[in-house]
Amino acid sequence: MPDTLPQTFSSLVVLAAVAIVSGVVLRLMLFSRKWDPNGRHCLVTGGSSGTGLALALLLAHGGAHVSIIARNTDKLNKALEQLEAAHQNSKQILKAYLFTVDSEAGSQAALQAVSSPHDGRCPDALFPCTGASKPAFFVDQNEESMRAGMQMTYWAQAFTALVSQFSSNVSLFPALRYGTRRARKT
Repeated sequence: MPDTLPQTFSSLVVLAAVAIVSGVVLRLMLFSRKWDPNGRHCLVTGGSSGTGLALALLLAHGGAHVSIIARNTDKLNKALEQLEAAHQNSKQILKAYLFTVDSEAGSQAALQAVSSPHDGRCPDALFPCTGASKPAFFVDQNEESMRAGMQMTYWAQAFTALVSQFSSNVSLFPALRYGTRRARKT
Protein backbone atom coordinates (compact mmCIF):
# COMPACT_ATOMS: atom_id res chain seq x y z
CA MET A 1 0.00 0.00 0.00
CA PRO A 2 1.49 3.40 -0.95
CA ASP A 3 2.53 5.71 1.85
CA THR A 4 0.12 8.40 0.63
CA LEU A 5 -3.04 6.43 1.45
CA PRO A 6 -4.55 6.70 4.92
CA GLN A 7 -3.18 3.84 6.98
CA THR A 8 -4.91 4.32 10.32
CA PHE A 9 -8.45 4.11 11.55
CA SER A 10 -8.17 7.62 12.98
CA SER A 11 -7.12 9.01 9.60
CA LEU A 12 -10.08 7.33 7.94
CA VAL A 13 -12.46 8.77 10.52
CA VAL A 14 -11.02 12.25 10.01
CA LEU A 15 -11.27 11.92 6.24
CA ALA A 16 -14.87 10.70 6.49
CA ALA A 17 -15.81 13.61 8.78
CA VAL A 18 -14.15 16.13 6.47
CA ALA A 19 -15.92 14.59 3.45
CA ILE A 20 -19.31 14.74 5.17
CA VAL A 21 -18.88 18.32 6.36
CA SER A 22 -17.48 19.35 2.97
CA GLY A 23 -20.45 17.76 1.24
CA VAL A 24 -22.86 19.61 3.49
CA VAL A 25 -21.03 22.88 2.96
CA LEU A 26 -20.95 22.39 -0.80
CA ARG A 27 -24.64 21.55 -0.89
CA LEU A 28 -25.44 24.45 1.40
CA MET A 29 -23.31 27.14 -0.17
CA LEU A 30 -22.96 26.14 -3.83
CA PHE A 31 -25.82 23.96 -4.97
CA SER A 32 -28.73 24.99 -2.81
CA ARG A 33 -30.98 27.73 -4.05
CA LYS A 34 -33.39 27.07 -1.21
CA TRP A 35 -31.49 28.21 1.86
CA ASP A 36 -29.89 31.62 2.15
CA PRO A 37 -27.88 32.41 5.30
CA ASN A 38 -28.38 36.15 4.85
CA GLY A 39 -29.92 37.58 8.02
CA ARG A 40 -30.10 34.23 9.80
CA HIS A 41 -28.42 33.48 13.10
CA CYS A 42 -26.04 30.53 12.70
CA LEU A 43 -24.20 28.78 15.52
CA VAL A 44 -20.92 27.03 14.70
CA THR A 45 -19.32 24.95 17.45
CA GLY A 46 -15.60 24.45 16.98
CA GLY A 47 -15.62 27.74 15.09
CA SER A 48 -12.14 28.91 16.07
CA SER A 49 -10.19 26.72 13.63
CA GLY A 50 -10.37 24.16 10.86
CA THR A 51 -13.67 23.25 9.28
CA GLY A 52 -15.67 25.22 11.85
CA LEU A 53 -13.82 28.45 11.12
CA ALA A 54 -14.02 27.94 7.36
CA LEU A 55 -17.77 27.40 7.61
CA ALA A 56 -18.23 30.41 9.92
CA LEU A 57 -16.37 32.60 7.42
CA LEU A 58 -18.58 31.37 4.56
CA LEU A 59 -21.69 32.11 6.60
CA ALA A 60 -20.45 35.59 7.56
CA HIS A 61 -19.59 36.28 3.93
CA GLY A 62 -23.15 35.20 3.07
CA GLY A 63 -24.60 37.81 5.43
CA ALA A 64 -25.45 35.57 8.39
CA HIS A 65 -25.28 36.55 12.03
CA VAL A 66 -22.61 34.12 13.25
CA SER A 67 -21.90 32.85 16.74
CA ILE A 68 -18.85 30.66 17.20
CA ILE A 69 -18.03 28.53 20.21
CA ALA A 70 -14.62 27.13 21.14
CA ARG A 71 -12.45 26.23 24.11
CA ASN A 72 -9.30 28.22 23.37
CA THR A 73 -9.42 31.97 24.08
CA ASP A 74 -6.54 32.96 21.80
CA LYS A 75 -7.85 31.01 18.81
CA LEU A 76 -11.36 32.31 19.49
CA ASN A 77 -10.22 35.95 19.49
CA LYS A 78 -8.26 35.48 16.23
CA ALA A 79 -11.24 33.75 14.63
CA LEU A 80 -13.55 36.60 15.64
CA GLU A 81 -11.17 39.09 13.98
CA GLN A 82 -11.36 37.05 10.77
CA LEU A 83 -15.16 36.93 10.98
CA GLU A 84 -15.35 40.68 11.44
CA ALA A 85 -13.19 41.15 8.34
CA ALA A 86 -15.59 38.91 6.35
CA HIS A 87 -18.83 40.63 7.40
CA GLN A 88 -21.07 41.99 4.64
CA ASN A 89 -22.96 44.73 6.47
CA SER A 90 -22.87 46.69 9.71
CA LYS A 91 -26.04 45.03 11.02
CA GLN A 92 -24.49 41.57 11.19
CA ILE A 93 -24.00 40.26 14.71
CA LEU A 94 -20.74 38.32 14.99
CA LYS A 95 -19.92 36.87 18.40
CA ALA A 96 -17.44 34.43 19.92
CA TYR A 97 -18.08 32.44 23.10
CA LEU A 98 -15.78 30.41 25.31
CA PHE A 99 -17.57 27.18 26.27
CA THR A 100 -16.90 23.49 26.56
CA VAL A 101 -19.85 21.70 24.99
CA ASP A 102 -18.99 18.09 25.80
CA SER A 103 -21.82 17.86 28.34
CA GLU A 104 -25.52 18.65 28.26
CA ALA A 105 -25.04 21.43 30.84
CA GLY A 106 -22.19 23.03 28.87
CA SER A 107 -24.17 22.85 25.64
CA GLN A 108 -27.25 24.34 27.31
CA ALA A 109 -25.24 27.22 28.78
CA ALA A 110 -23.67 27.91 25.38
CA LEU A 111 -27.05 27.91 23.62
CA GLN A 112 -28.46 30.34 26.18
CA ALA A 113 -25.46 32.66 25.81
CA VAL A 114 -25.61 32.78 22.00
CA SER A 115 -29.35 33.44 22.13
CA SER A 116 -29.00 36.51 24.36
CA PRO A 117 -27.92 39.06 21.68
CA HIS A 118 -30.85 37.90 19.54
CA ASP A 119 -33.59 38.77 22.04
CA GLY A 120 -33.41 35.29 23.56
CA ARG A 121 -34.19 33.56 20.27
CA CYS A 122 -32.21 30.42 19.54
CA PRO A 123 -30.09 30.22 16.38
CA ASP A 124 -31.81 29.47 13.09
CA ALA A 125 -29.16 26.88 12.24
CA LEU A 126 -26.58 24.82 14.09
CA PHE A 127 -23.36 23.50 12.60
CA PRO A 128 -21.59 21.15 15.06
CA CYS A 129 -17.92 21.18 14.02
CA THR A 130 -16.42 20.58 17.45
CA GLY A 131 -13.66 18.04 17.80
CA ALA A 132 -10.13 17.07 17.04
CA SER A 133 -8.18 14.07 15.93
CA LYS A 134 -4.91 12.62 17.07
CA PRO A 135 -4.06 10.21 14.26
CA ALA A 136 -2.46 6.96 15.34
CA PHE A 137 -2.59 3.32 14.44
CA PHE A 138 -5.64 1.65 15.95
CA VAL A 139 -3.46 -1.00 17.61
CA ASP A 140 -1.59 1.81 19.39
CA GLN A 141 -4.79 3.17 20.97
CA ASN A 142 -5.76 2.45 24.53
CA GLU A 143 -8.97 2.91 26.48
CA GLU A 144 -7.95 6.36 27.73
CA SER A 145 -7.11 7.75 24.30
CA MET A 146 -10.29 6.32 22.76
CA ARG A 147 -12.49 7.73 25.53
CA ALA A 148 -10.78 11.13 25.24
CA GLY A 149 -11.42 11.21 21.49
CA MET A 150 -15.08 10.28 21.96
CA GLN A 151 -15.53 12.91 24.68
CA MET A 152 -13.88 15.68 22.67
CA THR A 153 -15.61 14.95 19.37
CA TYR A 154 -18.65 12.67 19.49
CA TRP A 155 -20.16 13.73 22.81
CA ALA A 156 -19.54 17.43 22.17
CA GLN A 157 -21.51 17.24 18.93
CA ALA A 158 -24.16 14.90 20.31
CA PHE A 159 -24.95 17.05 23.37
CA THR A 160 -25.08 20.23 21.28
CA ALA A 161 -27.50 18.59 18.85
CA LEU A 162 -29.59 17.20 21.72
CA VAL A 163 -29.91 20.55 23.48
CA SER A 164 -30.68 22.38 20.23
CA GLN A 165 -33.61 20.10 19.50
CA PHE A 166 -35.31 21.30 22.70
CA SER A 167 -35.43 24.82 21.27
CA SER A 168 -38.31 25.76 19.04
CA ASN A 169 -36.48 26.82 15.89
CA VAL A 170 -32.98 25.38 15.55
CA SER A 171 -32.39 23.38 12.39
CA LEU A 172 -29.46 21.01 12.04
CA PHE A 173 -27.94 21.45 8.57
CA PRO A 174 -30.81 23.59 7.25
CA ALA A 175 -30.15 22.94 3.56
CA LEU A 176 -30.81 19.25 4.14
CA ARG A 177 -34.05 19.94 6.01
CA TYR A 178 -35.40 22.78 3.92
CA GLY A 179 -39.09 23.30 4.35
CA THR A 180 -39.30 22.10 7.94
CA ARG A 181 -38.41 24.71 10.53
CA ARG A 182 -38.33 21.98 13.15
CA ALA A 183 -38.83 18.27 13.41
CA ARG A 184 -42.44 17.15 13.24
CA LYS A 185 -43.92 16.35 16.60
CA THR A 186 -45.85 13.12 16.93
